[in-house]
Amino acid sequence: MGYARTSTTDQNLAAQIAALSNAGCEVIREEQKSDVSLEGRPQLMTILDFIHAGETLCHHPHRPAGQIVATDLRPP
Repeated sequence: MGYARTSTTDQNLAAQIAALSNAGCEVIREEQKSDVSLEGRPQLMTILDFIHAGETLCHHPHRPAGQIVATDLRPP
């Protein structure tokens, strides 16, 4: 599962979505929000409600190198 985000609607998500897709993400949620709180990111909240322990969440960080970051979600 992938998560693409920009902080403004002026920014384009296409490169992030392509990178996540190339990394094997079959489901990609996206949003363009500047809010840093989880409550201000409804698509991320949906992912966190939907994803299961042991599944991997990938996101494309806002870095020039453009690497994909994968996070394994494991039960506490």
